[in-house]
Amino acid sequence: MNSTDPEKSLLTLLEGREMAAITFLRAYVQLLFDGPYLNAYTMPQVKLKNAVFHPKTPGYRDALCEQIGKTVTATIEEPNKKLELQFGDGTSIEISLKDEDRVCAEAVMLQADSGKRWNVW
Repeated sequence: MNSTDPEKSLLTLLEGREMAAITFLRAYVQLLFDGPYLNAYTMPQVKLKNAVFHPKTPGYRDALCEQIGKTVTATIEEPNKKLELQFGDGTSIEISLKDEDRVCAEAVMLQADSGKRWNVW
């Protein structure tokens, strides 16, 4: 991790920020937050109040795009288990950090301040 406070996860930088856009690329998705961005190389799942959407679930992309414009209210980092972005309406985006779910060595990369701060999980 390349952060100024080693005790605090860089992921908390997203708290209070609005998700501005999602870019779907061939092998990953990029979540943009008006400056910082998060590349999810392990495809995230979207948890709504009454449903969970996985990448192969019909409506997955719509469920992910519906988070655009929402503000991240909390972040959870559970080493070797998951990263989670929670929104005020009870929905969340969760990215697995488990070895068996990875498609490459990195599951997630977060970059902020034009690359001056970053972390890879």
